[in-house]
Amino acid sequence: FLSFGFGSGFVLADSAIDKIASQAELQKQLQELQGQIDDLQKQLSQTTAQKNTLANKIKALKKQQDVLNLQIKATNLQVVELGDKISETKISISQNIEKANDLKAQMSGIIRIINQNDANPFVYTVVKKQTLSEVFTAYQNFAQLSKGLSDIVSQIQITNIQLQQDQQDLAEKQTEAEQLLQI
Repeated sequence: FLSFGFGSGFVLADSAIDKIASQAELQKQLQELQGQIDDLQKQLSQTTAQKNTLANKIKALKKQQDVLNLQIKATNLQVVELGDKISETKISISQNIEKANDLKAQMSGIIRIINQNDANPFVYTVVKKQTLSEVFTAYQNFAQLSKGLSDIVSQIQITNIQLQQDQQDLAEKQTEAEQLLQI
């Protein structure tokens, strides 16, 4: 009879040990599960952070794209503006060349008249003319021709300077346009 009591006491003791072991195993599994949950939560927060980072990068790239598009539009406008200025400068160059050619033609006409007048010395003109007013008129004509020639030479010089400036401006604007197009 006594042994029976001991036998059931062992069973109870075994059962208590099994419960403790079972609880320890459950605690261990619970800790493992908690560790796995913590790992997954970390991964989730990293994924969320990465998602936010990627979304921010996408936003930043879109803004950068918008900036680049606006820069392209601005460059295109600058190219159009330079194209207009180049056209104006070419027109100015053509006009200055035409003006210089006209002035050269006028100058050559005056030089021909002076050469014709030089064929007859002024003394001959004085003697040939019958009145003093005719001599004075001949002298005034000669003075006007000389002044006209001087004015034309000055205008040619001014036109040539303007022509050189226009040609330099044209070269600079063409270089600037090429640089804008390379961007």
